[in-house]
Amino acid sequence: MCRQNNLIVAKNIEENIEKNNSINKNKHVMITGGNQGIGLQTALLLASKGCYDITIACRNQRRAETALKQLKERAEQSNNFKSKFSWLSLDFIFDIIILNAGVLLPKEKSTNDGFEPTFQVNFLGHFLLIDGIVKHQCPKHSLRVITLTSVIQRLVGNIFPLEKNVEKWPEMFQNAKRWKAYALSKFATAMLAQHLNTFYGDSVKAFAVHPGAVRTQMSDNVCHKGTRKMLFFLRRLLIEPVRKQK
Repeated sequence: MCRQNNLIVAKNIEENIEKNNSINKNKHVMITGGNQGIGLQTALLLASKGCYDITIACRNQRRAETALKQLKERAEQSNNFKSKFSWLSLDFIFDIIILNAGVLLPKEKSTNDGFEPTFQVNFLGHFLLIDGIVKHQCPKHSLRVITLTSVIQRLVGNIFPLEKNVEKWPEMFQNAKRWKAYALSKFATAMLAQHLNTFYGDSVKAFAVHPGAVRTQMSDNVCHKGTRKMLFFLRRLLIEPVRKQK
């Protein structure tokens, strides 16, 4: 059931890409966290179309190789799929970037860079990635960015207070823990999409997407009793998982 839910969400993302961007062929797509969950299912669906060059960005080389193996297996099952697997070139030009990578309630209290891990993985890393990619894009090239946010961001400014002084936001993100850290990171992710649309105009079009309540490996850390109570409270805000493909 887990894989099926991921597949439905990935299919919706793929259909949204084609609808909004009139994709025909030879589109270069990057998917962060494309080695598992929604990211992997999105990669598999796009790969089956046979008209995408797909780049999977992930932190673990072993998991990346496992994902590539699954993509190769899909390639053998698809007659219209052709691909080349290689490492990313720094001057590569992308048409679509799906910011999918994320963590929920990580066990680590701090990254090697000294940041709160939820903020760094869910937002900061993506911000730095997009900033670098946009700077290397051709001025007239059209880039589509899809950021995966969460409905839990609605709790920011309500259950989770939002600092009115933006100069104190770095401290606010740094000191946030557990669900507050996750909510703030997804709030920042949604703001990133808005920033890209405002700052870059027609050259970059960004979409903030809530994928719904999907059971993936990211939720493995959700086992604490208090966390389960939080999930029960949030139930009315979350979209029901898709259990059957129609």
